[in-house]
Amino acid sequence: MKLFKVSVFSPLKKAFESDSVTSLVVPSYEGKLGILANHAEIICKLVEGEIKVDLEGQKSTFLKINNGILYCKNNCVTVLVKQAAYV
Repeated sequence: MKLFKVSVFSPLKKAFESDSVTSLVVPSYEGKLGILANHAEIICKLVEGEIKVDLEGQKSTFLKINNGILYCKNNCVTVLVKQAAYV
């Protein structure tokens, strides 16, 4: 399975980072958004909710977030949020 990199930042810290991600689901303004490797370039508004990160060969990781934005380009996803915490 193809992999991509995900980084989640809050103003105080880097909440999550991995380059072994197989899929990502985020709570966007228009509903849940799923991202896989080689996704088209996108910028979207995020709302309060839960991010699900599937890692290669591991259990899913969940983060609770507040509002923010997501930027995806060249198999690299950057998520900027007000707050992020593991669930």
